[in-house]
Amino acid sequence: MRLDNRWPSAGLHSIQKMPNTGKLTVYPEHTVEQVLVICSLYEPTRFRQPFFSEFADSLHSHNPELAAIPLHYLVHSDAEPVNNTSEHTVTVIDSFELTTKLIYDLSVHKHGNTPWHPYTQRVLFLPGKLRPARFTVLQELMREFPTELVYTLNRRLVCNVGPMSTEQQQLNWWITDIKKMYSNDRHTGISAEEVVEFALAHETEIMDTDLLRMHDHTQMFSQAQLETTSLSAIVETVPWKNTQFYTEKTYAPIAAGRPFVHYHGVDDYLEHRGYQLYCDSEPGTKTEFTRQFLHEPDVHTAQATIQHNLHTLQRNCEHTVNSIVSVFPEYADLTAQQQIDVLITFRTIEHDTVGAV
Repeated sequence: MRLDNRWPSAGLHSIQKMPNTGKLTVYPEHTVEQVLVICSLYEPTRFRQPFFSEFADSLHSHNPELAAIPLHYLVHSDAEPVNNTSEHTVTVIDSFELTTKLIYDLSVHKHGNTPWHPYTQRVLFLPGKLRPARFTVLQELMREFPTELVYTLNRRLVCNVGPMSTEQQQLNWWITDIKKMYSNDRHTGISAEEVVEFALAHETEIMDTDLLRMHDHTQMFSQAQLETTSLSAIVETVPWKNTQFYTEKTYAPIAAGRPFVHYHGVDDYLEHRGYQLYCDSEPGTKTEFTRQFLHEPDVHTAQATIQHNLHTLQRNCEHTVNSIVSVFPEYADLTAQQQIDVLITFRTIEHDTVGAV
């Protein structure tokens, strides 16, 4: 079973949206040996609530024949540890880390590996959704690095729409999404109209969309971006106070062997995972670090950090796969693309393995 909503507050309601009002369908010829629930928990306050027990009670109330079978949760999260006070087992994995590596490995197999180019004197910023924090950083980067900045604003980066959608439909979706983000955050001092006007005036074409097509939700690099920039500036997704929320925006530069600097958020989770940073986390140091790195890069130190982080990524991903296989043995036999699909959509699992809802 996969809970399709990232926020666990909606997880309990997912039961009610299942067929037959929360009743799981088990084929007569099958015997249920394990109930595996795959879910994503990224809202830090929810870890202090008895989500696991509440969900199990709700599931068992609709499926009393499963009440004697403990649930095993496979939780996608970068928050540690999960506060589990129930009798059910919880395995926590950083699925963004593994997913990004799997996708990047597929892209390398298709396009080849592009080495780091340290002397381009260009910084790359891929904001994705123009959230307030990212728009603010983009304005700062444009002001501080007017000739060195490479950035991409394109509605197809953030519009998860079908191939039959028209350009106008994509444009309308993009504008609506921007307005919604800024209407929900009224204390930024930035108007939705201002950001829409900026986005329309600065939209650029993707230089190479092959990597983007590999999965709708994953933002990777084009070949030209890898060859013409030497540093990635990052503003991560919804960085709560004292909470790290790292996605492919951070792990893609690591997988590609590129130096990076976070312009919003903290980095102690990365260090906890074993990664080395290129810039310290003190406020006010990012711009100066970027300027010095672009024009006087310490190539030897950067290359040593790149290799360390690549080895760390490999080790962490191997550990994550082992954790998944410990509760879902069939995962080891899947192809890389199927493993990606399990982590993101769960769509490759056959009904005779797991009842996927």
